[in-house]
Amino acid sequence: MQIKELGHVVLGVRDLERSKRFYQDVLGLRNVAALHDIGLVFAGADGRSHHELLLLQANEADAKAPSPETQGRLGLRHVAFRIGTTDAELEAALAELKQAEATITDVVNHGDVTHSIYLKDPDGNTVEVYVDIDQAWREDPSYAGVMATGTRLLELKA
Repeated sequence: MQIKELGHVVLGVRDLERSKRFYQDVLGLRNVAALHDIGLVFAGADGRSHHELLLLQANEADAKAPSPETQGRLGLRHVAFRIGTTDAELEAALAELKQAEATITDVVNHGDVTHSIYLKDPDGNTVEVYVDIDQAWREDPSYAGVMATGTRLLELKA
């Protein structure tokens, strides 16, 4: 497996609007999509990715947390690395992770935008490795919201 880039960071926040203003007005990130009804804001810097930061309203967005132990928690929920653009690359990564006896917690389809493997690092931090399988978000940045509403388990061969 080869990491292509740091994809995004997910943070649990106490006040979604306050955090959104900070990351937009103070740090200059642009709003990609806001799904206030489920407590999510996607943000990015330069359009290279569907999102580089995801803010989760702690407690409201718990159903979207990648693992039960991060639900309701403030701070870092997970860090994600893009490893490619095909399920074949993700399947190869899954085989490598199993060979390395990594603690895999989930394999997920995020609305046919990304396919992801969630795992734990040696200190228990959640890490996501993913492939971008659909580039539709490049034409319509708000497409990032599909990832939140279309999350379901993914079956891979490994």
